[in-house]
Amino acid sequence: MLSDPLTLELVPLLLVLAHHGKYTGETGLWAYYEICSFLNAGATENWDVAQEVPYAYQGNEWVGYDNVGSFKMKIVTTLIEGSFSQ
Repeated sequence: MLSDPLTLELVPLLLVLAHHGKYTGETGLWAYYEICSFLNAGATENWDVAQEVPYAYQGNEWVGYDNVGSFKMKIVTTLIEGSFSQ
């Protein structure tokens, strides 16, 4: 949850879990299609530069996730760091 939707200041993750997913019923874990529904319902999508991942928010609700861009960044980082080298 956002502590203040106007500043986009996030409440520490250990203290607050996301609401349960509409379809999965899971608290703190949404399926990608639930995130897509959240975005289609008017949530604002933003990019976390430090973590190189997108997140979306609407009111005091927010969700972080991966998309094609963040997966590409992870692959490039892994290849550059040599994690898959033999």
